[in-house]
Amino acid sequence: MNIFGPKYKVPGRPEQPARAGRSPKSKFSVFLLSYPLPFALCSLLLFSGCGYRPIGHLDPETPSVATISVPTWENRTSSRGIEAVFTEKLIEAITRRGLAQVVASADAEAILQGRILSISDSVASYHPTGAVDQFSPADYQVVVLVNITVTRKSDQKILWQLSNLQEETYYDARDRALMLDSNRRDALARAAEAIARQVVSRWGGGF
Repeated sequence: MNIFGPKYKVPGRPEQPARAGRSPKSKFSVFLLSYPLPFALCSLLLFSGCGYRPIGHLDPETPSVATISVPTWENRTSSRGIEAVFTEKLIEAITRRGLAQVVASADAEAILQGRILSISDSVASYHPTGAVDQFSPADYQVVVLVNITVTRKSDQKILWQLSNLQEETYYDARDRALMLDSNRRDALARAAEAIARQVVSRWGGGF
């Protein structure tokens, strides 16, 4: 045994060649191989305790407010009354996700204002009428374009906004006029619900 350290060569004793093909394992590597489950549990507790969260789609610039007011949407289209549906769907989505407490404007830290910019309808498909080479609309596509703005009440600073948020859906065009209008309103309600989901998803970090 060489008691004088690795740099001192003991006279008369040949050096042992290093064993090829294998490298010595560190104590940490031996610990991981021997106790994989406890290490995994400790790592999980460590990251959860430090507030670790997946990045996903969260916007690092998303502000945080505890209370928010959602007034009736501004409707810049000729589809009257649909603004109430968009307002209701957005309030439901915010409440369901627990992003903020929806309160009256006087008690809110911020105002979330929605604006319906446009609603456009176009024929998506046709069906034969029975006459030769005659077709009529079978389905309509409706496209809704909106803006969302969140403004802090104390200084009127815009905290967050979504511009030209778009959603499209379809409705049956083969019914009579009264039913056709009902089909269209149902389609707009579906679009309002989808837009509300987009808003809370993009602002998933919380108000």
